[in-house]
Amino acid sequence: MQIITDASFILELLAIAVSIVLASYLILTWYRQTNRLLTDLPLMFGIVFIGHAINQMLLKLPLLGILEESMELFRVRSFVVGCIALPLVGVLLHIWLPQLRKHHLRIMGVVTLYWIIVALFGPTVEIIILMHLPIVITFMLGMVITFAVTWKTGRLKEVRSDLMVFSTIMGLISQVGMVPLMNMGLGFVPGIFMAIGTLLATLALTNPWYHSEQRAIQSGVSEVIEPVVTESEVKKTSFWSRVGLIPLGILLLTIGVIWRNVDVFILGLSESWLNILPCKLFPLLLIVGVFWKYRRSEVGSVLGLRRNRMRSHLVIGVSMGVLFYFLGNVLPTIIYWAFFDSSIDIQLVIVNANLLWYSAFFFLVNAIYEEVLFRGLLQNSFRSRLTPNKAILLSASIFGVYHLIWPIYHAASGILTTSHIFVYVGFSAFLAVVFGIYYEKFSGRRTLAGPIAAHWFINLLNENFKMSFDQVIEGPDVLLVGSTQMVIALTLVALAFTTLMLVSWKLRVEQVESWAARHLGRLPQLT
Repeated sequence: MQIITDASFILELLAIAVSIVLASYLILTWYRQTNRLLTDLPLMFGIVFIGHAINQMLLKLPLLGILEESMELFRVRSFVVGCIALPLVGVLLHIWLPQLRKHHLRIMGVVTLYWIIVALFGPTVEIIILMHLPIVITFMLGMVITFAVTWKTGRLKEVRSDLMVFSTIMGLISQVGMVPLMNMGLGFVPGIFMAIGTLLATLALTNPWYHSEQRAIQSGVSEVIEPVVTESEVKKTSFWSRVGLIPLGILLLTIGVIWRNVDVFILGLSESWLNILPCKLFPLLLIVGVFWKYRRSEVGSVLGLRRNRMRSHLVIGVSMGVLFYFLGNVLPTIIYWAFFDSSIDIQLVIVNANLLWYSAFFFLVNAIYEEVLFRGLLQNSFRSRLTPNKAILLSASIFGVYHLIWPIYHAASGILTTSHIFVYVGFSAFLAVVFGIYYEKFSGRRTLAGPIAAHWFINLLNENFKMSFDQVIEGPDVLLVGSTQMVIALTLVALAFTTLMLVSWKLRVEQVESWAARHLGRLPQLT
């Protein structure tokens, strides 16, 4: 039995790697198409296999000893499975019920709402699986029927429909048999069926037989057909292309805030290793996706995602992050120990050292998301109606209020008192002013690389490297200590904020580069 379990585990890991490669191939294939639709099979199956890989990785982490099985982890996996199932339900509606096209979004909305409610409030793993099972069975049977038809009619030559039928049946068996097999102690069996199905789908969707036939038939370069844009397609894209930046920014901010509160207060992810990653990653993908699809020319000018003087901004941003950490955590502790209370122990505590790699990834995603949303989209949208200074202050104020969630969360648990709220929100708002001035003045609104790097290192160091504190919370631990040490830390940070605001206001990155070239160039070369 152990040999079988080990073999199935290795097979499932192989299926995860294959799923990632296959998803990349399918999405790239879809992107290279002359005419691209959001319901195209390459894109839909690319999303499906990305979700499948993520779900399988989450499933394997407890087996690798990285985290423990929990209800919260299963709820997260339910959302990932929803990302697999719901796009295919939309494809089936598009294929089989075109006469109900005007109701497709409503149907998808109802199905999505049902899925979310079950994932959030289902009391046990078995009940959640059983209540999601009708949707899973429906879309899997629909895919079996669809590919059976294309198999017999030969209408989809680019895909091996016969292999897709067997692949989908394997997936259906793994889902339908999951609960009874788990109760029988054979929980590894569904994974084997899913892995085999993944490998069959890889052969079916890449279809090397078809490509070899095409290479034999085609001796020249295929004629490029110009895309034909219909009036209905123009109507579909016109709203997102024409909507103002302010309402678009408010809408995307609202989605992020709602998702954040669900992750913190309903799912309780802040106490898990996952650390509310979904409310950072998926809203970021939503923002970038909307702009890439409908407003591609504004990805750089509005979102700040440009590679302008990247090396200089990264060096300056990392230096800012290290400086804030040193002034806000390390130096106040040393000063307090040296001049006020030498009895305390000076020690560096690394929180969750075994998850530092994941923490680095999480805070990188967090930094990109918050800078793109607040300094990019919101600050630039407010700038279209207000002066640059007012836009910076308004965006920074919203950023401070956005971080009110942590004082409320910790006040409810008794770790913090309400007197700390102003300090926490104020710290975030003032930091946002520094980043806003950096983006507006120092970088000339050309890139957010510097604020992203600084934001990343501030969070990463503050969260994972703690100095002489008994308790640890999200953010700087200065909020947990006495008033004397808090005053020292806030004074040093305020001086740093003021200095960096003045420097960012007066100088430009080109001037700093010129200064560095003149002075650092005089240093002797190391041999």
